[in-house]
Amino acid sequence: MELNREHFHISRSAEYFDAKELQAQTGQPASKFGEVVLKELIDNALDACESTGINPVIYIGMASTENRLRICVSDNGNGINEAVIKNILNFNTRTSDKAAYKAPTRGAQGNAFKTIIGIPHALGGGLVTIESLGLRHTIKAKATPAGTIDLDHKITPIDATTGTVVYVDMPLCKVRPYWYARATAIFNPHAIVKIRVFDDIQFTMLTFDDELKKSAVFYNRLSECQKIKPNEPTSAHWYDRSDFNKLVYLQCAQNDIELGKFVRQFRGLSSTGKAKAITGKLKGCLLVSDIYKNPIAIASMLLDMQDESKPVQPKALGAIGENNLLSRLDVDRHWYRQVLGMINNVPYVFEILIAESEGAKGFYFGVNHSVTFGDFLRQCKIKAGELNGTGIEGALSLIVDTDEHLVIAHLIGIGLPFLDRGKSNLSLPPEMIESISNAVWGAAKCLYKKNKARERDQAKWFREYDASQKENSNSIIACVFQVLPAAIQAATDNGRLPANVRALYYKVRDAIQAYTPKELDYGYFSQNVLIRYWQENERNPLIYNDPRGVLYAPHSESIIQLGTFEVDQYSFPAHEYNKILYIEKKGLWHTVKAANLHKKYDMAVIAGEGYSSEAIRILLDKAQTGQNYTIFVLHDADPDGYNILRTIQDSTKRMPGHNIEVIDLGLRVQDAIDLKINSETFTRKKELAQDLELNEIERGYFGGELKMIGTKKNWLCQRIELNAMSARQLVDYIDKGISQALEQRQLDKKVIPPELTLNDTAQKLFKYDLDAKLDAYINQLLKVDEVKAKLLQRIGGESGLFASHEFNQGVVDYLADNELKTWGASIQAIVDEKLDSHKVDIDNHIRELLENAIKTA
Repeated sequence: MELNREHFHISRSAEYFDAKELQAQTGQPASKFGEVVLKELIDNALDACESTGINPVIYIGMASTENRLRICVSDNGNGINEAVIKNILNFNTRTSDKAAYKAPTRGAQGNAFKTIIGIPHALGGGLVTIESLGLRHTIKAKATPAGTIDLDHKITPIDATTGTVVYVDMPLCKVRPYWYARATAIFNPHAIVKIRVFDDIQFTMLTFDDELKKSAVFYNRLSECQKIKPNEPTSAHWYDRSDFNKLVYLQCAQNDIELGKFVRQFRGLSSTGKAKAITGKLKGCLLVSDIYKNPIAIASMLLDMQDESKPVQPKALGAIGENNLLSRLDVDRHWYRQVLGMINNVPYVFEILIAESEGAKGFYFGVNHSVTFGDFLRQCKIKAGELNGTGIEGALSLIVDTDEHLVIAHLIGIGLPFLDRGKSNLSLPPEMIESISNAVWGAAKCLYKKNKARERDQAKWFREYDASQKENSNSIIACVFQVLPAAIQAATDNGRLPANVRALYYKVRDAIQAYTPKELDYGYFSQNVLIRYWQENERNPLIYNDPRGVLYAPHSESIIQLGTFEVDQYSFPAHEYNKILYIEKKGLWHTVKAANLHKKYDMAVIAGEGYSSEAIRILLDKAQTGQNYTIFVLHDADPDGYNILRTIQDSTKRMPGHNIEVIDLGLRVQDAIDLKINSETFTRKKELAQDLELNEIERGYFGGELKMIGTKKNWLCQRIELNAMSARQLVDYIDKGISQALEQRQLDKKVIPPELTLNDTAQKLFKYDLDAKLDAYINQLLKVDEVKAKLLQRIGGESGLFASHEFNQGVVDYLADNELKTWGASIQAIVDEKLDSHKVDIDNHIRELLENAIKTA
């Protein structure tokens, strides 16, 4: 027999009574359902008061046994009527007065109270009691195996009281009532919050303020409500087309009203004149139902509403503020930051307080004045300054000690995109994340520096302790210092010849063997020990560093290798150039040269090899000591490039007194972004230099993501190198940077000497040109070339004068006596000697030939 399958209709309302489904809706495990109930009851109570313009007074009561828990929250609002409660108990719909409105609300899911009804059943059975407007609603609900709901809803009259009281009786689970009371008070300075834990699980709130009130905790009201209340009009600027379509549809479907009345419900559009100006463009449309099926009309009306109203500024959202937070808390030193922002005319506010606290400690997160279940940015990257982590809590994990510090992070926004129904996990636009990250770093920066200083002090103490355990007589530095004077003499042939640092190293390495068995590394010797020795003793000019870099002069086109020896002997040419460009990469010089930028700006170019050597910094120091050279630096957009700039201009261990003024041409990260140059990923293996000044964008690129390889730290970062630019792009970038810098500082593009030098040079050139004209005239008049030919013929110099073995031997003999001369110099000496030997004859021939030429002329 075949099975005829029936089409069963299974209600989804049972989702509110299944623990697994409730976990998905609330975003919390079943073990925390007690906190879900408490939080949602508090949020509902706050909204109930604010919706009627009443400053909230919230009472929280709780009691427990070994296996049962009772939670109660009461408020001083206008109460909840029977019709709304019946709608709440309809699990096929969501009941909310905020579901379609875009506003800074504590929630707009329409399911919060339904989860409160379902949670006791999901945990094993319980009861929800609502007392309001003279009625007590006792609600017991459970789901059947078929997915339907069995409701036992009893209504009994009671004495009328103010507001609403809700009791939830349920199986025992973890709750932190005092924590939530404090958090509620922190995020709501306009509220009074009282909490009391009762001994009897059958307590009622009528006995809250009896003679046992000493067990209650009280938070007073700090200020009037500054936030936008749930019943206030929303702004047309807060809606996109999809949101507005939804609102129009629901308005039409559930309560069709006049179109003008609908418009006047919005912020800044309450006047009849504005409403008519907007609705008048929709010919023949009087009711909301007249446009709800016309997307074009709806979109047009939304744009008109936005044009007729001003965007709401972030200040209107009502931040808690530094003063209210401090009044609510017992803290010592604190750091507060607040960000006010707008994205597409939609405002937001983020505020954060970090404090050294004796009372409340740990993290408190809130969105729209409502406590959240943990970090609301737990899936977002927070990168700014030294921060680089997932979520605010993750980013602060290495800075904040939850045993000593308190962190309060609060975000207020419109229609915030939650990733969970529990309204505790957000996905925000990148620009909002960036501004929040900057605020978090701004608040954490001082504490970070304090921690770093403490770490440095500890490290210093350990280093000093370790050093104290070593015998100074056997330290390798002491040994090197002892042998260095004799090693310098040996390397320089007792001061007669220069020697490079490596030659000195070999002399030192051999000499210290008599004092210590330790090996001396060349890098340690050249970069540490010898530098320290020169700081304590005058540097010997015969000990030089090999050239690492080249200086190219712009007009004489002279090329100077830049080692300490060459720099010591170099003198700046008078009036050839007054600018120097240091380029980090040697290979880029050819591009700069081909573009003639060095000639255009009368600028010498130093082509370096990464970090500037001591010789280069000595040269640049000379260029600004008593002289007026403008120095530019061109570098990569990476940590080394920025550090190259810093070491060129600032003092370092090697050159503690060095300090010059330079102009940074970049490449900076923002420059590369503006030029749309792609970045590349690289691995940084060292900590960023402490003295490196970086903005937030640069911190994001260079800070990177920490990757542990064994016990070693590595950071995956981004950089942009100069080589990523095309040749034309590089030339234009340098040209523009130099031109703008000169204009800003009102510096001359070309070298212009003093007036006296100009006048003297002009006078000399005038005389030289005048002499040249006279020489040319005399040559032409006297036919000087003919006179020279006749003179050469008379003294036998046309041929054969030096074609002899005797002449060749003379060259050999001269070079034997003058080892440093060339064969050309020897010939010059022999010719000079020959001329001297015929001086009288030559003079007579010259006189005779000139006299004849003058007579002929």
